[in-house]
Amino acid sequence: MNTGVENNGQAPRTQYVFVDCENVTDVPKTLLEMKPIQVILVTGRTQKSLSLPLSKNLACYGIIPSYAKSTVHGKNALDFILSFLVGRRTVEDPHAGFHIVSNDHGYDSLIAHLRSQRFDAHRHECPTGPAVVAKQATPVTIAPLADTNTRSARVRKILGKIAIKSRPGKRKTLISYIKNFFEKKLRDGQAEAILERLIHDRFLTTTDSGAVKHTTAKLTAA
Repeated sequence: MNTGVENNGQAPRTQYVFVDCENVTDVPKTLLEMKPIQVILVTGRTQKSLSLPLSKNLACYGIIPSYAKSTVHGKNALDFILSFLVGRRTVEDPHAGFHIVSNDHGYDSLIAHLRSQRFDAHRHECPTGPAVVAKQATPVTIAPLADTNTRSARVRKILGKIAIKSRPGKRKTLISYIKNFFEKKLRDGQAEAILERLIHDRFLTTTDSGAVKHTTAKLTAA
């Protein structure tokens, strides 16, 4: 498997990871450890949330994914959309690594074709198996607004495992990161409240332009 580093000492190649969210509930950690990495979550038209393991692992590795949502119904609709996204990216960044996370062997023909064209392409199966239908998924319980301190401590713990230079650098991006970490179950204003608590605790600061500056200060007592 491509590790993201050219043998001739050139700059690391970006690893693009396309996740079939209708088929799998997580991504192998060996993929998430690759740098630099871009994760693209491809979701079905009626899919309203991500699995808890996937959301947690992305947050733990400090990865902010991009999303591609299918706008049509139909058998294999998501598969064709994901394949299109992979093909488009091979044109934009032909020297990168391309990874499809799915238990669907139907992607193997695409992988074989890409390899025949000398692209670095792979399919990875998810160790946790097929995804549970969204309506059957166990709901994630989020504490009330009064527990902002507890939630901000959880966010700080996760961010503390990430190098400062790799943490979200914009206020808007950090708010999106917080919402994704809590499975987008926060009510309006709660992500902002968590951010304000982090600022109060001097874990980070923000500028008028929306930039975020992270520090290593210890958490202040509530």
